[in-house]
Amino acid sequence: MKDKNKQEAIEIFFVATGNYAPFLATTALSIIENTREALNFHVLTEGFDEKDKKLLTNFIAEQTREFPLQIDFTDVSEHLQMFSGAQIGWFKSYIPYARTLIPTLFPEINKAIYMDVDITVTCDIKEVWGIDIDKFTIAAAPEGNAADILRERERLNLHENHQYFNNGLLVLNCSKWRENKLLEKIITQAKCNSPKFIYPTQDTFNLVFDGNNYATISQKYNYMPCFAVKYTDIKNPQIFHYTMEKPWRNPSCINSEIFWKYARKTPYYEQILFKMSSMYTDILSKKIDASEKYVIKYIDRQFMIRVVNFIKKLIGK
Repeated sequence: MKDKNKQEAIEIFFVATGNYAPFLATTALSIIENTREALNFHVLTEGFDEKDKKLLTNFIAEQTREFPLQIDFTDVSEHLQMFSGAQIGWFKSYIPYARTLIPTLFPEINKAIYMDVDITVTCDIKEVWGIDIDKFTIAAAPEGNAADILRERERLNLHENHQYFNNGLLVLNCSKWRENKLLEKIITQAKCNSPKFIYPTQDTFNLVFDGNNYATISQKYNYMPCFAVKYTDIKNPQIFHYTMEKPWRNPSCINSEIFWKYARKTPYYEQILFKMSSMYTDILSKKIDASEKYVIKYIDRQFMIRVVNFIKKLIGK
């Protein structure tokens, strides 16, 4: 018999390669500091460095809280081969499709949250976990405003009432996913290689769940600062998704201070600053395309002072 008094953990999944470890740490910390529930973090990886696994595991273990907390890593490189031939867009691997493997690789889990690692959470994640998806396979938030949704609907020839959604934050009914053999359907759709695809993984999800065949999450739980002017009716966003402009590339992008609030508490903070300074150097040496040179104007004096001090410390001066 199931123990009614036992604390059931919220199951949260991320997909990340090694170079995204700093942002994974930031996202995880933002959840930890705002949630008073047991948390199980699962990271689906490809080529993730063992040093980063150890660093992240220790970092998570060091967080002081009264509720259980753990993190594990699963390399999905071999599993991703089933997507061979599917479009990958600007990615160099099939890793974005790893989120579709969650229900299959974790048959003991019946409900899960999937979250991109360019997200910062400012609310108790239980608010998202509590969304009722008993009658649906997934829950997601529509992307953009009515005009954006109409444009994407026409681009993919979706049902006239379909609300094109962002798949960077999902609540998964893993039981229904397995029951309805969604993985097979997604693989088939992903390999159709439609010339209309712009965002292969997300477009695939929208085609598979066409006709609003998903539970709707409020956009305040998948708020994209780059679309701030379009979200005029959202007064109190809770989860920030930095889709187009990343705070680690543009420190002055909208709502970047929310990301930095948590990033500076992680063991990767100096590394993030160092990589930003390297980007600055690459710009000056013309190693970065001219279209990205807007970054220069956002690197302020205080930022450069921190980077210089970090470099001095690194070389022992």
